[in-house]
Amino acid sequence: MQPINDDYSLGQAIRAMEFQREAEMHDLTSHFHHTVESLNPKNIIRDKIADIAGGSTLKNKIIKYGVGLLGGFIARKAIVGKSHNFFKRMLGNAAQAAVSGMILKAPLTPKTRHESDSLMD
Repeated sequence: MQPINDDYSLGQAIRAMEFQREAEMHDLTSHFHHTVESLNPKNIIRDKIADIAGGSTLKNKIIKYGVGLLGGFIARKAIVGKSHNFFKRMLGNAAQAAVSGMILKAPLTPKTRHESDSLMD
């Protein structure tokens, strides 16, 4: 900034600072409106739905959890059947938890033959 020696340079400095203040106020106001709009519950829900529809990782996780739960229910039904035996029901619950856990811990992408060979080295 130049040193202010007379009234003219003082006026220029004041105008420059007022212009800067107006520009910063405009930026601050637009940022505030954008923030308020993005924090609107309607927009948050809309964005999350768009993420679900467009994002493959969330869809993959939802599918994986669904398959895990389904596998566990099928394992329990296969063991228990229509039996009312307490021990069979406990064994079925344990099998459900084990099968669901195994499916959920499995990786999303299957290993290729090359990857599984390199793991044994």
